[in-house]
Amino acid sequence: MFLFAAIDYFAVTRTIDHFLKEGALDRAIGKKTAVILHADTGYLPLFWRGLSVRSDGLLVRGKSPRPLTELRAPNLRAYCSLTDLWQRKWTINRLQADALEVAFGAAAARQLTNIVPSEPELQPQVDQPSPLKLVIRETLVRQTNIFWGETPQTVGELRKVESKYYPNGQALDAIGTGGTFRQTECNRIAALTHHRQFEHLKLSELRGALQMD
Repeated sequence: MFLFAAIDYFAVTRTIDHFLKEGALDRAIGKKTAVILHADTGYLPLFWRGLSVRSDGLLVRGKSPRPLTELRAPNLRAYCSLTDLWQRKWTINRLQADALEVAFGAAAARQLTNIVPSEPELQPQVDQPSPLKLVIRETLVRQTNIFWGETPQTVGELRKVESKYYPNGQALDAIGTGGTFRQTECNRIAALTHHRQFEHLKLSELRGALQMD
């Protein structure tokens, strides 16, 4: 049993080394993320230091009829564990981003800022077999801005929300604190206490609860 586990461990680590040397890991993760989000996805180059990895940014662009128009996140950092590598599981204990901006709709997309320093190569939605199963236990975003609306008259937004995401089966639970809400047609900005389901942000089926102080 131990022998087979050791063989699996070294086989997987050799695969990771190959991905890193050839730059294939960036593209592979991009394609996998594209499949999950149903949108073309690209990461700026990944840089490794021990068991941590960082990227200067993530860019996601959706296509009709999907509701997601664009997603941007700068300065991604992941803290990994190889504890379950022998089971072909690559575990990220914590994934962090300085900011996250998401737009649903053409007018909403015009509210996005250039928080990603350059545009990465976007990968298509190609679900390729992988020797590793990726597990992310916790995702933390310091500041999240969400915009929606197809026309300027219908644009709404949530700004400066600190958000956290946790896996829940095939879904992803989202919890947010702080922030402001604005809906153009209401012509007001309000700090609020809010609890709702963000179906458009789902990964498979995302259940989101924003609780704002």
